[in-house]
Amino acid sequence: MSDQHTEISPYLFKEMITAAYQLLEAEKEYINSLNVFPVPDGDTGTNMTLTMKAAVDALDKHPCSNISELSELVADHCILGARGNSGMILANFFKGFAKSLKFIDKLDINSLARAIVEGAQTAYQAVRNPVEGTILTVMNAVAKKVKEFSPKESLISFFEKLLETAIQVQKRTPELLPQLKKAGVVDAGGEGFVNILKAFTFVIKGKKIEFSKRKKAPKLASVFYEPLNYKFSLEFFIEGESTRPEEVSSALSNLGNSLVVTKVKDRVRVHIHTNSPEQVKEVSSSFGKFVLVCKDDMSVQQKDFLQQESIGVVTTSPGEGFTEILFENGADAVITYSKSKPSVKELVETCEKLNSNPIILLPNDPDIIPTAIEAANLSSKKIEVLPTKSIPEGISALLSFNRECSLSENLNLMKEIIPQVKSGRISKAIRQMKTRDFTIKKGDFIGIFNNEIYAKGKKLEEVLIKLLSKMVSPENEVILIYRGKDIKEKKMEKLKNIIESNFPDKEIQYYYGGQFFYHIIVGVF
Repeated sequence: MSDQHTEISPYLFKEMITAAYQLLEAEKEYINSLNVFPVPDGDTGTNMTLTMKAAVDALDKHPCSNISELSELVADHCILGARGNSGMILANFFKGFAKSLKFIDKLDINSLARAIVEGAQTAYQAVRNPVEGTILTVMNAVAKKVKEFSPKESLISFFEKLLETAIQVQKRTPELLPQLKKAGVVDAGGEGFVNILKAFTFVIKGKKIEFSKRKKAPKLASVFYEPLNYKFSLEFFIEGESTRPEEVSSALSNLGNSLVVTKVKDRVRVHIHTNSPEQVKEVSSSFGKFVLVCKDDMSVQQKDFLQQESIGVVTTSPGEGFTEILFENGADAVITYSKSKPSVKELVETCEKLNSNPIILLPNDPDIIPTAIEAANLSSKKIEVLPTKSIPEGISALLSFNRECSLSENLNLMKEIIPQVKSGRISKAIRQMKTRDFTIKKGDFIGIFNNEIYAKGKKLEEVLIKLLSKMVSPENEVILIYRGKDIKEKKMEKLKNIIESNFPDKEIQYYYGGQFFYHIIVGVF
């Protein structure tokens, strides 16, 4: 789309709604994992996705030629297909959006801004007891932002600024809602709404949606748990042309919470959390015919959510640089050591403190493997020791870890990568020695690969090139160089030129490992 375009066509609107559904579908498990309010039952992402799916299915079956009809179709079917608290709020946003566009065929900046404001207001009014720090807060912030725009604003700029606002407000939701702050997450419904705006922005810019290849979900089990005030989640319709949503809301207000009531054509749609489903049915039936959509036992849902398999990864690190690298690549806990390698007790205590079960333990050193196995035997948790013998093996295994896969699938993925990694190291000889191939003096640099000394010399760069020449094969593409505590950055800059001139066809990456014993650790794959 040109940066000068200021109007959304019916075709483009359909694309936006479809893209929003697709992105929610891709991100729903992540959104589910954030779901701690109003009940930590892990279904917000699923519910919002199902709500949008109802609209997309309707668009496929009932093509409309103008914006007014399209927006009304989306709103009606979102309400008819809405699931959960956030799904109902989202459906009401689209209801207000469509109401503002009735008899309007031109969706430009002005009408779009009015529709967003109306959508946020309708969503807010549909909730009996609105709570800040939720999807409503994000919607309201976006509605406030649209009032700042000029009618001459381009659509691309319009949506980029709205998305930026939504993201910033979403980050602040934990400060507004104690449950979120306690669990260390942002609001799940707000995250869903941010994804909808993100999808809209991609479409307006004429770009393909960027789906997350791997997105870590936080581990909420054992971190956040509160007894439920209400056991059942009810969703139902009341059929009756004269039924007024505000009267239904008032009549049901004392029977539960998370009450959202809205009207679509001749039916009122209700969502409520309650301990008295029969009484809710009785009161609702006084307004018209009661039609149950679903009745969920939230205590069961919550238990399943909090007890779902949450695989953790614990690893060891010989230096602070490696520790940072391991955390950045998905480790849940890292035991850092310098001279003394971790004990069984340290490994057990680290695994026990982690809010995960089962756990994959990466020793990253042959000497630590027996300790790790003993820790696994003593721990109350299920611990699988993946016998990584070097830090490059451990990092590569960690990069293969996928939180969406099962324990057995992850172990297989990680086991497959380990044999593909070659690990070497360079240190100084602490005494004179003789091997089959070398006479080594104290203070000589020695290059070790496969537990054998393959190079020795007075100069580090000389030994490094000899070691790499032994390790690197034509099929290898990447060389990783990790400098230890004794190698300063200036020294590393000199080494870079030598390495790159000797291996010009390889991708070479340099990192600070911070290891104590080895001047250089090398990974090749």
